[in-house]
Amino acid sequence: MHTHMKKYSEKEQRFNARAAGVSTTLIMISLASSFIPSIFYKIYGSYELVCTEDVPPTESAAVDFKYCNYQLMNPESDPFYHNSVLPLMIFTTVTLPIVRLPF
Repeated sequence: MHTHMKKYSEKEQRFNARAAGVSTTLIMISLASSFIPSIFYKIYGSYELVCTEDVPPTESAAVDFKYCNYQLMNPESDPFYHNSVLPLMIFTTVTLPIVRLPF
């Protein structure tokens, strides 16, 4: 058994810089691609104006006002999400592992 272990320990390993570069590039592309659907939805998604209830006036301001801001719609009820973002998510989910397959 000792000779069997010695046989494997004497082998020299070689570092392939080109293969390491290709692997690093593919990992960086896949990492960037995983954020594309989120960024796409954040830029082109459907927003709705949401206002809070009336804020009680302070001593210095006698005018009632509402605080309003834009928020992304709930993805479950957003048609843009179902028609554009969801297919993009499925496409990236399927293609990223395929890209990593060795040919």
